[in-house]
Amino acid sequence: MAGVYMADTPMAAINSHMKAISEKNLQDLRSGSEYPFVHIDEFGSKDWYATSDDMLDFPTWNNPDFGGAEITHSLVISSTGDLNVYLLTVQLMTVQQELGDRVQAIWAVSRQEEGWLVSWRQFLGVI
Repeated sequence: MAGVYMADTPMAAINSHMKAISEKNLQDLRSGSEYPFVHIDEFGSKDWYATSDDMLDFPTWNNPDFGGAEITHSLVISSTGDLNVYLLTVQLMTVQQELGDRVQAIWAVSRQEEGWLVSWRQFLGVI
């Protein structure tokens, strides 16, 4: 799996993925994700990314008001050994680094070989 970043722990995979989103770092986002990757919005619509090249369409890159995000709370809601699912609370930041919305999401990470990758996300909405 050339070019893939394998995190040592499930939470390290989530933190790396969130950092890549916050920094709009497409290379790290692509390398820390399992493919096919799916993002589900709060209405149940699914965005499928069959390969890392499809991540170029990730909506965060085109949002001029997005200034980053930080996980403020995480809770494991399922763990099967090779798949961990987390409920995350996230503080969004504006481009001026002011507090934006607080949101919740469910993220899943899966064990791949000797590491962990984010495999899917579901945005639950603003809280």
